[in-house]
Amino acid sequence: MILPLYAYPEKDTWRDLLKRPAIDSTSLEASVANILNEVKLHGDEAVKRFASMFDKVTIANLAVTALEMKEADAFVDPNLKAAIRQANMNIEKFHEPQLKLEEQIEITAGIKCWRKNVAIDKVGLYIPGGTA
Repeated sequence: MILPLYAYPEKDTWRDLLKRPAIDSTSLEASVANILNEVKLHGDEAVKRFASMFDKVTIANLAVTALEMKEADAFVDPNLKAAIRQANMNIEKFHEPQLKLEEQIEITAGIKCWRKNVAIDKVGLYIPGGTA
């Protein structure tokens, strides 16, 4: 879909120009639920199948190698890299205070409570195109 180009639109038109398209997400939600269920049941094999189906690529290994990371890095605009570094610093600054050691609180004799943060070993993301 080719969107129209607006050069210097009047301020009173901004709200309408920035509206996201309204879509009926009922069928979309059912499709996403099916994909999530398939990945839950079949793991990496389902991810590879959906990559082939949606992206028309065959993936042998889902892990990204150091060489692939280096090659991809060459394609990223320096301004985007700077923005990502800034976002990383902001995120670290926000979450660093949460790294405190767990403090145990005895709420009743013999009953102790505490907060425990647990890191995630691996995570996979698929970011499709669209209006998101």
